[in-house]
Amino acid sequence: MKTLLAILLLIPSLSWGEDTKLSCNYIKEMIYGPDGETSLNYIFENPNIFIFNDSDKSLTRIYEYGNKEYYLDNEQSNKTFYNFTYENISMNVTHSEILKLNRFTLEISGETFKDTMLKTMYFMECKITN
Repeated sequence: MKTLLAILLLIPSLSWGEDTKLSCNYIKEMIYGPDGETSLNYIFENPNIFIFNDSDKSLTRIYEYGNKEYYLDNEQSNKTFYNFTYENISMNVTHSEILKLNRFTLEISGETFKDTMLKTMYFMECKITN
């Protein structure tokens, strides 16, 4: 029993502390514009950095110029997937983003919207970093 408990504590996605730093690379992005869909497959050299706070279930994307905070959507989340939302209104235009974090595989899928129109969809692979 002690061995099993020790193994479970070594699996990062099951033993997250209060703040967990995630380094994420895009693996696919689809951009929706007036000319239709453009699909891009690549891995960015500069990873996206997220901080997941386990106590309040918030997710923060770290940028050089500031941070973007996402909030847990309790109605859409379950034990495997955490759904996060972000919304900002500037110049009477609503910019929103929805992220889905798989807490076991550390994959993030996201969608961004300008007003109600889908703008981009993307997929990221993440790993826990210090």
